[in-house]
Amino acid sequence: MLNQKFFQQCTAHYCFSSNIFFPQVDFKFKNKKKMDVISKKDLIETVTRQEEELKRYKKRFQDVVTAHKNLIKEKEALELSLKIMTDSVGTTKPQPESSATKQEEPSEEEKGTDVPSIEAQDPEGKQSDDSNVALRTQLNKLMKSLSSLSNEKSRMEVCFQTDRKQLRQEKEKLQQEMKDMKQRFETSTKNFQSEIENLKSKLIISKHQRDKELMDHGAIVRELHQKLHDECKKREELERSVELKDQREQDLKNQIETLQQKVSKTKAPLLNRLHEEMIAMKQQHMVAIQQEQERAAKAEEQVQRLAAMHEERVANLEARLAELSLTVGSYDHLRQQDQNAISKLKERLAQLENERSECYKDKADLDFEALVSRLKHLKQLVLEASDTAEKPVDVQAILLEGLIDKKEDNRSGGDDHTICEQEYDLLKQEFENYKKQFNLQQQRTLFSHTIMNDEPGEKTALQGQIKHLKEKVNSLQNELNRAETDYKTKLEQQRKMFDAEKTGLKEKLILHENEYKSKLFALEQQVVKQRERAMAMVQEKEQEIHNLKDSMNFIIPASYSQSKKGRTTSQSSDTKSSVDEDVHESSLSGITSTNESPHMLHYAHELARRDVDISKLRQAKHKLEMTVRDLQRIVAAERDQFSQDIMKLKEEVSRLERCKSRESANLEYLKNVILSYLTSTNSSQRLHMLNAIAFVLKFSDSETKRALMHINKSTVT
Repeated sequence: MLNQKFFQQCTAHYCFSSNIFFPQVDFKFKNKKKMDVISKKDLIETVTRQEEELKRYKKRFQDVVTAHKNLIKEKEALELSLKIMTDSVGTTKPQPESSATKQEEPSEEEKGTDVPSIEAQDPEGKQSDDSNVALRTQLNKLMKSLSSLSNEKSRMEVCFQTDRKQLRQEKEKLQQEMKDMKQRFETSTKNFQSEIENLKSKLIISKHQRDKELMDHGAIVRELHQKLHDECKKREELERSVELKDQREQDLKNQIETLQQKVSKTKAPLLNRLHEEMIAMKQQHMVAIQQEQERAAKAEEQVQRLAAMHEERVANLEARLAELSLTVGSYDHLRQQDQNAISKLKERLAQLENERSECYKDKADLDFEALVSRLKHLKQLVLEASDTAEKPVDVQAILLEGLIDKKEDNRSGGDDHTICEQEYDLLKQEFENYKKQFNLQQQRTLFSHTIMNDEPGEKTALQGQIKHLKEKVNSLQNELNRAETDYKTKLEQQRKMFDAEKTGLKEKLILHENEYKSKLFALEQQVVKQRERAMAMVQEKEQEIHNLKDSMNFIIPASYSQSKKGRTTSQSSDTKSSVDEDVHESSLSGITSTNESPHMLHYAHELARRDVDISKLRQAKHKLEMTVRDLQRIVAAERDQFSQDIMKLKEEVSRLERCKSRESANLEYLKNVILSYLTSTNSSQRLHMLNAIAFVLKFSDSETKRALMHINKSTVT
């Protein structure tokens, strides 16, 4: 019964699930008649949709089949468990009867014998063994059913865990994709904003450029219209003047004809008078022509003078270059002398080193007197090397020589620059004077032309002379222009030469500095070597003193040594110098009593000389260090000044370049930009206008920063 009930429940569940999963199929099959009316396109769509739904239903059906199989397995396991349970219940019911019989049988058998009791116990043991076997089989079946149920449960748990992991991974992937999409969206928005700002700035710049181009084109069109109008006016005036001249020519011809008629009618006196008047007019014209020729000759003389002046200036500049080359040669000569002196000093040092090495080699073979004489000789050599050499060299003068030459070169370069500027200003003034003279000559020629128009006979000759003079003036103007261009080219060449000389002087200055540094280094090495030699000599002298003291301890009697010991113990609180002096005095006093007094006196003199030499060397070292420090200070100050001058010159060059670029700027565009800047109240518009003004007027970085700070302050207030 239980199995039938369980099977009915499973079939109902399956039918219910099939009704859930397949509702639309039944509905579509019921509505099959309605599909005949639908068009072909709709039918294709419905077919594709139904195919997709069938695929989905197939997947679901497969899932249902697997679930049904699992349910069948569970059902079988449960049926087995139920069967086992029912069997166990059936077997457990007769056990109390058997137990009762077991209890009754011994009570009955107590009265009887022992044999029947043993016979009654044998079938009971068999029944218990059978029940145990049945129970074991039931337990095995239950264990199998439980294992199948646990396997199904574990499988379902594994499927659930895998599905859960897949869902988590999909969720994480979706979250990561969301984050990536957000980041991409943010970056794309930022990029779009920056591109929009760039496009806005480019649009503003292009708008300004178009406005500027429109203004430039408008100005050009206006200028062209004005030129066209002027040309038309000139043409009309020329036509009128031609007509007037034709009329005047016709009138003159008529007058000539009338005059000829009158001359033919009049008498000889009138002819003579007219002839005289003609001669007078010719003379006047000749005088005017001579005056013009004289003026032209004066102009040619002035041009020649200018050419001579230019040649003189060129000669002066060449002389200046020759002087500069001589100064450079003198500097090279001095440098060569310094190098020769350094080489000689090096040779002298090598010689002294050789002598010292020979002295050390021969030291073992010399006796005491020879050592003392050799020490005297070495001391004299050191004094001669420090005070008097083969070619004495003043270190301070050598080091300061380069700086003085640098200052003189800088002064001479500045003087040349100022002279060139003065000459350029003079040439400008002369050019302006030539322009004025040319204008006056043109006015005079026009005036003379108006006078000559009244005289028709010599009109053509005077016009030819005027043309000739104009050609001369044009040629003179061309010569002036050529001279100006030549002067500019020469000026540029001079500037280039000046720059080249400046760079050359800088290089020379660097070379001199390096030479002086090398000289200083060599002198420092010499001082160090002399110091080492002096220290070695001092050590040698101290060793000799120690040896002499040891020898004196043997020579001086015991009583004197005891008195000396008592004196040294009583004066132990004194300094080292006083003790040494006392020891020297005592040793000298002891030596005077002996036969070796001259040698000890000589030794004392040598010690005094050594102290004097050491003090002199220390003073010379201190002086050299002071000179080096002073020179380092001067070089640092010169470098600072030089860097400041370079910065000033760079600023001046940038200012001149900005001035040149400003000259080419359009004033109309600048006027409009400044007017819009003054009339605008919005801070952003004012900033855009300020950028345009800075671009046109070529503001420097500091000027733009100042303007922006001022605008920001005004907006804050």
